Amino acid sequence: MFRFLIPTAFLFFIIVPIALWAAYKRNKRKVFSFSNADMLFALKKPKATVEKCSWFLKIAALILFVFACARPVQTRDVSLFTQQSSLDLLFTIDISSSMNETATANTSDKSGLARIEYAKQALYALLDITERERAGLVVFAQNPYTVLPLSFDHTPLRYYASRLQDYPGTIEDGTAVWDSLMVSAERLGTVDSPAKVIILITDGANNCGFFTEDQVLERLLRDDIRLYVVHVGNYFSFTLTTRGEIDKIRKVSERSSGVFFTFSEERNIQKIAKQIESLERSIEEKQERLRYHQDYYLYLLVPALVCLSVSLNLDWIYRKGYLL
Repeated sequence: MFRFLIPTAFLFFIIVPIALWAAYKRNKRKVFSFSNADMLFALKKPKATVEKCSWFLKIAALILFVFACARPVQTRDVSLFTQQSSLDLLFTIDISSSMNETATANTSDKSGLARIEYAKQALYALLDITERERAGLVVFAQNPYTVLPLSFDHTPLRYYASRLQDYPGTIEDGTAVWDSLMVSAERLGTVDSPAKVIILITDGANNCGFFTEDQVLERLLRDDIRLYVVHVGNYFSFTLTTRGEIDKIRKVSERSSGVFFTFSEERNIQKIAKQIESLERSIEEKQERLRYHQDYYLYLLVPALVCLSVSLNLDWIYRKGYLL
């Protein structure tokens, strides 16, 4: 459909009769008596024609310019199909230096893997069951960092997951669990999704940061976010103080309708998978109708500038008297 987006620009057409009247007044000649004026008229005819052409081009340029200002467009309705997930996951992974230590969750396990390797195994296993969901990645040590925002494309997420072992010790050390959860909740809080889940993978307890467990719990409950925790490490190998901090993480997880797991065996990851699969989730296709405008003002503006340029050149020729 062809239309003008700024129809009020046609009010400039009021200038056209004013310009014509000004041209008439300017070209009005006084009458003189001559015995024979044929030679005079023959001499002035080319000059008068040039002046009329100049004014005609100015009027044409003005009309074209007014139409261009009205912004003529051709509108088209375009339908776009977008995917919307009913489950959004944000993986929040501890990359403090302690994650490089060789400490398994099960003392009978002699594999000697670093904790970060267990975190990678847990992340890969969870990505396999959530490949159709939107997922993002937040890593933290003394400060949290958003590595990847929520996306259906898990390729970058798998790439960064394969390089998790390179992260510990690269940033300021510490374990800011509550700060990282607050950042993750902030990311998910603005998302319109029926189910929002934070999966925290850590080996220890909070030992730095600004936020407390009460503030984090309040935010999780307000935005209806579930916290699933995968604790990598032997719980009983920690001090009583550290175990008390870990218990706080457990309580926050349980009060947010999540679950606290210890990654001691592969079946614990399967438990997490079943918990996530129990959440109602699907990929919804949403149709959006957009109105596309194709502008045509340049097709009028360029001829207007050409007419104005030619008119100004004719005026210059007229003033120089080259046609005499």
